[in-house]
Amino acid sequence: MQLKNFIDRYLPNIFINEDFVALQSCMALLRLLFKYHAPNLYCFLEKYSITIEMYAIPWIITYFSTKMDSPELVLQLWNTVAGQEALQDVSYIFFFAVALLVDS
Repeated sequence: MQLKNFIDRYLPNIFINEDFVALQSCMALLRLLFKYHAPNLYCFLEKYSITIEMYAIPWIITYFSTKMDSPELVLQLWNTVAGQEALQDVSYIFFFAVALLVDS
């Protein structure tokens, strides 16, 4: 899958305006999922003013590529996501992010 197609499919609304309203909406959704699936961890981080925007924005706008050691790993992740029918839902990234938080 070409990079442009990947971005168009999985990150279509992130870069549509300069106010990043779409990105703010993504953070709101991620915050709710995190709060629901890991309430204790969510409350602990919020207690110390560690907001989801502080660590999750790079995950969302780069589809986790900023946290990977090599371009090969990035391509492997993106190809896996793009190539599996079960992962075709564009909301997958939010559940993947919550799973990373819960599992860490």
